[in-house]
This record gives sequence, structure tokens and C-alpha cells, in this order.
Amino acid sequence: MWMCDKPKVQDELASNMVKLSDCFASQTSSTLNFFDTFFQMFTREYPRLDKFRIDKFLTLTRRMLHRTLVWLHSKDWSEKSVKDLFARLQLHIFSGDNLACPEGLQGYISEIFLQEFTKVLTETDNLKSTVDLTPVFMAVIDALNKSNTPFLRQVLTKNIFQCIRNHSDIIRRVNTAVLAAYALELGKEPKCLVKNRRALYNIFNYFSTLKVRIETIEGEQPDVIAAEVSDAGEAITDDAGEANADDAGEAIADDADSE
Repeated sequence: MWMCDKPKVQDELASNMVKLSDCFASQTSSTLNFFDTFFQMFTREYPRLDKFRIDKFLTLTRRMLHRTLVWLHSKDWSEKSVKDLFARLQLHIFSGDNLACPEGLQGYISEIFLQEFTKVLTETDNLKSTVDLTPVFMAVIDALNKSNTPFLRQVLTKNIFQCIRNHSDIIRRVNTAVLAAYALELGKEPKCLVKNRRALYNIFNYFSTLKVRIETIEGEQPDVIAAEVSDAGEAITDDAGEANADDAGEAIADDADSE
């Protein structure tokens, strides 16, 4: 990839590289090791990329993230598979230690996470399926709870939780009541860092406001569901005292810094 030129060739190479995971599709531990090794390597090498090579390696990262979500789909988004994958991702990509992963890479992954999630559902799933996607976002909440850096809390809140209402194919299959209860439970734990507690309570308020159930309402259109929850976006910033949902991440990060 380092010596590969021309966008089309780079894109083809990136696609072929991520398909190597198919070589051990029947071996869960090997597949997880493959994903883990890639992200571990990339977080280490990311600071060394120059401006001429950064785009093609970010393309490779996007393809690999997509592949991990395809793998989760093949496991029916089971809670065990999600936990096994995120336990590894929290060591680097979603690590709360700013020495473990560059902020630029964390920001990029969080920005494309819902985009790639929606692509996977469109490509591999029946969009009317009722398979529960809640475990995935419980894992993201858990990553936020373990964060020691304001930046990770900011990007997870702003780019994933705040934006999820705009992805109707996802939100219609998420049990928002469970996510709200989980965020509240983590926030109430004595060991929860003070700087994380407020972010968790904001997420609790946000998902408590969303009027969406995991059951698919027969005949309901995605835009109807999106409109139903569009007014809930401000809830995530209520405790931060911000009126604009687009500033939610900054509000939480600023509050964490002051604390």
C-alpha cells in the first residue's frame, strides 16, 4: 500500500487486503486477531504518514472497519461477538489513553462509524429485519465510560450518539430504553470517573427522550421514524446547557476539562 499509486488501484488493493479475513472465516479467534493486529499496527504507524499517503491509508481503514461490521453481521450482531471485538478495539482505536491512539484517527473512525454501519445493513441485511443492534451501542457507551480523555468522549458523543437519530435503519433496531438504562447504571457506579459521569447522564437523557422501540412498525417509513426522533437531538446537551446539538461534543469536552 505504501508504494501503490493511482486511486483506483489503491482502492482495489485495500478491498483485496481486507478480504484476507475470509481465509479464516470459520475461526473466530483468528478473525479477531486479524482485525486486532491491523488496528494495532495502524494506530502505531498513523503518526508517520505524510500528506501524500494519508488518504489511501484512511481508505484502507474505512474498508477494514466495514469488514469488521460485516463480520458482526455474520454473527447476527450477538452480544458475545460484539464484546469480543470491542474488547480488542478498546485497546487502541477506542482506547481512553491518548498515547494508545492518535486523536486524528479516533476522530476519523467515529465520523465514519455510522456511515459504514448503514452500508452494511443495506448490503447484507433485510432493512425490515428486527435483529437487535443494541449490543453494539452498549459497547460504545462502555468505551466512553472507560475513557480518560475529553477528546474520545467528545467524538463518541458528537459523531455517534448525537448523529444516530439521522440513521433510521439503525435507530429502528435499537432498544433506546436499554441504552438509557445502561448509561445510567454506569454513571451511578462509584468507580465512574467524574468527568465521564456527566457524559453518561447526557446520553441517558438523550435516549430517554427518543420515542423509538426495537420492534419494527409494519408499514412505517424510515423518514417517518427519523422525523419522530428529530426533536430529541437537543436532549443530549441539556445538562451541558447548550442549545445547539451540533455543539454537544465540545460542551462535554469543555466541561470535562474544567473538572
